[in-house]
Amino acid sequence: MKQPGMYPTQQSLQNRQSRMKKRKIILVLRLLILVMVFLILGLTIFLVGRAISSSATLDTKIPAGSVLASTTSSASNGSAASTDASALASDLSGTPTAAALTPTTVPSSTEKLQQAAVVDSFFGPLPVAESVVPVTHNEIHAIYLGAAANLDSSIALAKTSEINAFVIDLKESNGIIFNSTNALATELGAVKSYYNLSDVIKKCHDNGIKVIGRIVCFKDPELAKQKPEYSIQDANGNSLYFKNEGSNAFANPYNKIGRAHV
Repeated sequence: MKQPGMYPTQQSLQNRQSRMKKRKIILVLRLLILVMVFLILGLTIFLVGRAISSSATLDTKIPAGSVLASTTSSASNGSAASTDASALASDLSGTPTAAALTPTTVPSSTEKLQQAAVVDSFFGPLPVAESVVPVTHNEIHAIYLGAAANLDSSIALAKTSEINAFVIDLKESNGIIFNSTNALATELGAVKSYYNLSDVIKKCHDNGIKVIGRIVCFKDPELAKQKPEYSIQDANGNSLYFKNEGSNAFANPYNKIGRAHV
């Protein structure tokens, strides 16, 4: 016959498990606190030791007795003492005295690009400016429209903001963007005619907006391909291909026909 209390009830089992969990949590917390105490103690010892070491190093570099000895010597030697004090101050500050300064020798330079007949014949003299345009300052707040894209909405934006100029593409590396009549570009098939330049300029000016043309000048692989005589070449007349620019050849900026194409 079973007596009451002989077997644990469900409630008593749950209470026992709950107490065991609490004990485990308390044990973990105590361990964490102990670890933190040891860490703080170790860090404190490290910082104190480092401060003591730095102080000892400083005392070793500049002995306190050296300044005192210099001062005593200065009092007994009269005018010679001021010279010793100046030398000591110079040593401590790391700045040389006026007597120790020497003029700096100007380095000599040599011409890196030696003159050669082939260089002179290839590049030729730079053109001389025939007329000088006086410089005027314009306060510009521009946005870039590429091939005059979204012109109407950009004009509306400019009217409600401080924008007063548009940058549009005139010539890219793959050809001329507007309706150009350039003979060489037409021959090469490089005229894209994405927009009418006169219409775009008139519309912008009518709305008080300045127009800035963006031109990619001599990065013109199509011109260099179809007219290699207008490209940058070596002494043997071979076109030069630039690896950092997609292994393309560039138009020669010293060629008058190439400049007219720009």
